Amino acid sequence: MVQTIVIALMIFASAVLVETNIGALGAPITLVVPGTASVTLTALEIILVAVAALVVGWLAGQLDRVILAWRVRQREGMLRATQVELARISATVSDRQPASRV
Repeated sequence: MVQTIVIALMIFASAVLVETNIGALGAPITLVVPGTASVTLTALEIILVAVAALVVGWLAGQLDRVILAWRVRQREGMLRATQVELARISATVSDRQPASRV
C-alpha cells in the first residue's frame, strides 16, 4: 500500500513538473561518464525511464507481497494440521491408559 502511494505521488510530481516547464522537456541533456562515450537524452526521456523504474520496483514489491502471503497461508495450514494430529495422538494415548482408581 505504501509503495503504491509513493509511486502515485512521484508520478504526480513528474506531471506537475511537466506542466510547469513544458518547454524544457525537449531540451537535450548530455550525460557523461568518465571513460565512456557521452549520451544525449531529453528531460522527457529521463522522466520516462524513472517512471518505468518505479513501476518495475512497484511490481516487484507486489509480487514479493503475494509470495509472502502465500507462504504464511501455507505455514498456517501446516500448523493447523499439526495441532489436529497432536490432539488425535493425545486422545489416543489417554484412551489407552487404564482409568486410575482413587
